[in-house]
Amino acid sequence: MGHIFTKQYPEYDAKYTISHILHGAAICALQSNFLLGYAVAYQGCQYMFNVRIYIPDRRIEEGHNIKHLVNKVSEYLVGYAITHGIMMYLK
Repeated sequence: MGHIFTKQYPEYDAKYTISHILHGAAICALQSNFLLGYAVAYQGCQYMFNVRIYIPDRRIEEGHNIKHLVNKVSEYLVGYAITHGIMMYLK
């Protein structure tokens, strides 16, 4: 999958990219402020505390940077944009 910046962490594989895209799609499809707030809080806390949380693997790794954050947020935006485009087309 393409990223805005070079991928920073080798353990960040496709399942995480796909989950962020699906989360962005769900925010759009459901017009959910809860899901949006969850994403902002979850990603913001990881950045502020300089950690990366891998929920499916049940582990926390040290280290985080703005490039990694931008890559993750761009994945949410891709899901949102694709879903928004589909919804507009179907109207």
